[in-house]
Amino acid sequence: MLFRSLKGSYDWFYEGFALYEEQKLGVKMNQIRFDDLLATLGRAYDVDRLTGARASLIDASKGRWAGGNSTVYARGMLVAFLCDVALLDASKGKRSVETVLRSVFEKYRPPARGADASEAITSLLRSEPQLAEIVDRYVQGTDLVDWGSSVRKAGIHVSTRDQLTVLTVDPKPGSRQKALLDQLGYNNWRKLASK
Repeated sequence: MLFRSLKGSYDWFYEGFALYEEQKLGVKMNQIRFDDLLATLGRAYDVDRLTGARASLIDASKGRWAGGNSTVYARGMLVAFLCDVALLDASKGKRSVETVLRSVFEKYRPPARGADASEAITSLLRSEPQLAEIVDRYVQGTDLVDWGSSVRKAGIHVSTRDQLTVLTVDPKPGSRQKALLDQLGYNNWRKLASK
């Protein structure tokens, strides 16, 4: 487990959010392209979309050893992306999923008292008003991920090719979309090239 003080199965968070942050860090370090991040998100969306019997992320984490681990990771990554866009947009880039990860670390590192992991993390996520609906629908609920408004905010276009989800950057994003794309790492290679 990531934190000894957090009890229970919370793979949806520590795997899903870690996978998402790993992708963002890969883009930031110029180890992968932004298109690779988008392709990974598209695959995660397809895994979640094609899942037959849908369970909440919390319940799916409890049963992940029964063969549902890719669903837990994919859906967890999608939730991390939705949370990231919501936080970046609401704070104009001052808070992100990284802020949430730091908050969990600060609050539950030793010698913190034991707590139910999913309850603790969902409570922490709910402390950000713009994340409550995401928690209700996708972490505790079983809704199919509806990311339409989030991807539009971020200047990302969703299409389908051969029944697979394809994400691309809008060719003419607005100023707020450009800012969100930059915060997600879209122009990172330009920043590194100018140094």
